[in-house]
Amino acid sequence: MPSFTKPPDIDFVWDVDTEITALQDLQDNGKHKLRRGKGKKLLIGTWNIANFDAQKRPDDAFPLIAEIIRPFDLVAIQEINTQLEGLEKLMGLLPDHSVIFTDIAGNEERMCYIYKTKRVNLTSHVGELDIPPSKRKWYKITFRDENGDPCIKRFSGFDRNPYVITWEFKGTKFTTYNTHIYFGKKKEVNIDKFRRRIVEIYSLVEWITKIDNRDNGSLYSPNIVLLGDMNVPEMKEDDQVFKQLNRGMFTPLDYTDYLTPYSNIKNDATYDQLVITKPFSDKIILLKHGIFAWDNAVFSELSEDLGVKTSKKAASKFQAFAKWAISDHRPLWCLMEF
Repeated sequence: MPSFTKPPDIDFVWDVDTEITALQDLQDNGKHKLRRGKGKKLLIGTWNIANFDAQKRPDDAFPLIAEIIRPFDLVAIQEINTQLEGLEKLMGLLPDHSVIFTDIAGNEERMCYIYKTKRVNLTSHVGELDIPPSKRKWYKITFRDENGDPCIKRFSGFDRNPYVITWEFKGTKFTTYNTHIYFGKKKEVNIDKFRRRIVEIYSLVEWITKIDNRDNGSLYSPNIVLLGDMNVPEMKEDDQVFKQLNRGMFTPLDYTDYLTPYSNIKNDATYDQLVITKPFSDKIILLKHGIFAWDNAVFSELSEDLGVKTSKKAASKFQAFAKWAISDHRPLWCLMEF
């Protein structure tokens, strides 16, 4: 997506220690409390950090991004771009974590995992999902054109291949698919682009749920977590994108009844998703899940000065500043016990 820029009429400069304290308070206390992984409990998350290494962020933004990531044992990151200076700077602030990432794909993006090396182990299964061309003919959806006649949209490959890694924790293996589904605006004149979004997510789920793939070794572990920016507008059964995700053996974690029921800071979409296989291994229990609404904590002085609580225009201006400094998405998290 186009890089976000600093709003020209906002000259706010934050104190890093003050903002970190605010984030830690949000993580540790109150209704937005983030459950921590310890012992047999593992904290897994996903976060789209908008245009990371593509847009110009101030140096003082990196400690805040690091503080948001720090509690996670394993977090999937989307929108890491071509240049890696920012990622190297971020990892320098996370001494307990390691990073692994892909090459660049659609929109010059990399898929990335940041994980605590003392908490979770990489196995030998690391790669990108790309459905073989010889099998793509079976991955298709029939739509209706403007005249009501059937038209077929076939899977042509992922814009950004899901990043697939099998991890081991407490003797149990589980596989994560870090995913950023093609967007394709719904209101575009070329409806074919929006249909590509639907077919991509359909094909991802279809590949994983195919019995043949489960039996022939294509799936390394039966314990599967899909996580990332799925570009799901609404978690409703009649949403064309969501119903492709919410099929068969998968259970999207419903956060729409949460205090902040959206994964974007604009508060109008549930793009980001955390989805687990059903039934999951009887060795793994889902304990809690939610959203870490970091934008409810940071830059409180700016929020008060703008009058965010009483003005939609002020809220929009605050959001523009926040997505330039940090992101336009919030992390999703789940706590599992092994």
